[in-house]
Amino acid sequence: MAGESSGLWNNLPSIIIVEIFSFLKLRDRLNASSVCLAWRKNLFHPKLWRKVVFHLNSCDNTTVNPNNGARFLAKHCGRFVREVIVEVNSSNPTDVQQCKDILKVLTYNNNLRALSIKPLSSRLEWTDYNDTLSLDQYVEFLIKIIKRATCLQHLSLGCIEELLDLSGNFLVPLSKYQANCLRSLHLSSIKEVPGNYFITNLDTTLFSTFQKLERLSIDYDHLNDHFLDVFSQPHRKPLSQLIIHVHSFDYSFPPGQ
Repeated sequence: MAGESSGLWNNLPSIIIVEIFSFLKLRDRLNASSVCLAWRKNLFHPKLWRKVVFHLNSCDNTTVNPNNGARFLAKHCGRFVREVIVEVNSSNPTDVQQCKDILKVLTYNNNLRALSIKPLSSRLEWTDYNDTLSLDQYVEFLIKIIKRATCLQHLSLGCIEELLDLSGNFLVPLSKYQANCLRSLHLSSIKEVPGNYFITNLDTTLFSTFQKLERLSIDYDHLNDHFLDVFSQPHRKPLSQLIIHVHSFDYSFPPGQ
């Protein structure tokens, strides 16, 4: 009798199994997948994994590495998930490396709609002495993600200073590949030394290509007449949210000027 019942569950069409899974919480879904092989095969159907949050903090548990779960999810969902949030302990080189590995998987994702990196601090600690190589790989993977995604609507780089010093590297491909999709862009940073930092060049005229942009965060250093002119044009929809990060203030500057 038990074997006969198991066979009935095993013969359910995939579309019905996925529909059943869609009504269950994650833990219940995992338990249900143990029914038989057919159910396990449908556990990672794209419909069930539209959003994935990766928690990268190997310091949380010294006996069990929570990043193993992140690797497993990246392997099975990274190429089709629509929304990704990476919460990373940026002070731990191991977690920073794992974040980079997840970004590499996402370079093969056509369906990605939203990507957010949420670090515990605004600096990244690297696993080796070649910081430039590691940073270059981060930038390389992010650019590939921008180019590969069919319609990227949201991008947030978590105020990470090293990445946002290179905002121009991302703004150019965004204006070329995602101009008609982008609705939310966060390029503001948090400086490790607010009173002493290098101001990079940013072609603010590229913002004119983002006709659907609704939410934007940016450093005060990049505000200029061109930037203000872009968003004051009567033909474009006004921003619903503009966040400006001011890192330092010159107290000797005459008031009212």
